[in-house]
Amino acid sequence: MNVTTIKLTNKTKFQLSKLKDKSESYEDVLQRLIIHEKSLKQRLIEGYKNENLNEFEEWESASKEVDERND
Repeated sequence: MNVTTIKLTNKTKFQLSKLKDKSESYEDVLQRLIIHEKSLKQRLIEGYKNENLNEFEEWESASKEVDERND
């Protein structure tokens, strides 16, 4: 396995260590955060798509009501 070193400020390392369980390595924490970020991004995209769909359905319903009143 290839390994590298990254520089962190003391503040960032402290914050990262607060996210870490006793049995976890920093590698584990970072991998968990990466997976969480990807999942969150996907959920936000899906939520946005669903919200737009709901707005379209509301607009379509309102448009039909206006059309019916004009007939």
